[in-house]
Amino acid sequence: MKNPYNFPQEILEANRKIRKRNYKLIALVIIGLAIAVTAFVFLVSFGLKSTDAFKTAEQEIHKSHEIQTITGGIEAISLSTGSVSTHNNDGEANFDISVDGTRKDIDVSVYLTKHNGQWRVDELVWE
Repeated sequence: MKNPYNFPQEILEANRKIRKRNYKLIALVIIGLAIAVTAFVFLVSFGLKSTDAFKTAEQEIHKSHEIQTITGGIEAISLSTGSVSTHNNDGEANFDISVDGTRKDIDVSVYLTKHNGQWRVDELVWE
């Protein structure tokens, strides 16, 4: 490329190197952020799935004759979204769970409450 501004070639070359280095730095920052967000989502999901509330919801889904019939049998259960809130021995939780069945996949919403340290399913809704 011809130098239209009559800058010394060394300055132009130095600017190209700086821009190239900046692009590499931006790329590394974007990759780092993507890894951090992925790790955060994984840790939150793992944390929710390891709660007694989620285990109770999962057991209730497996015990539901209607869900077994609709899906043709459950192959896998995965957490889509959820939240758990506790204070001492009481609390509330809700989960949106994807249920993969042999015949049909469905989404299940589970609402739970905790009284005296025991989780109880209040509502089990599916689409």
